[in-house]
Amino acid sequence: MNQKKKLILIALMVILAIAAATWFVLNMQPSTTINQPAANLPPAPKYTKTDLPTDKLPEVFPKDLIQETSPIILENYEADVEGGIKQYTIKYVSNLDQITIIQTYLKYLLKNGWSISQQGISKSYEMASMTVFKGKDRMIILAVYNQTAGFVVDITLLKSL
Repeated sequence: MNQKKKLILIALMVILAIAAATWFVLNMQPSTTINQPAANLPPAPKYTKTDLPTDKLPEVFPKDLIQETSPIILENYEADVEGGIKQYTIKYVSNLDQITIIQTYLKYLLKNGWSISQQGISKSYEMASMTVFKGKDRMIILAVYNQTAGFVVDITLLKSL
């Protein structure tokens, strides 16, 4: 009999909990969203983009910059960026793994007179990026990230005009 009373008491508590939760959900007021202006961020610089043929590097890139044979070029363009900067970007799919890509470019760029300004790899190892400078008027940004087809290598050269 004592066991039966416990089961009835537990069943009543469960029913009361469900009833209370149902009442709470049905009587809850919808939240209102306050439209707040975006943070006072500076506008993105304006630029004019020109697509380039995918079978050749932009002329300002070192001729042997791409360290792979027959990469699948995804994008190749140059852009005039507001503020007197010329941007040259090429993106391709690599058959190499991320660490090998980074080590290959690190070795190549250091051997050819570039110095590292920043280097970082995300904790998830899905993206790595390295920024390399040479002199006052040029900067290379190398980003390597994982996509379905393989690792994408994104090389951008920025040059002051």
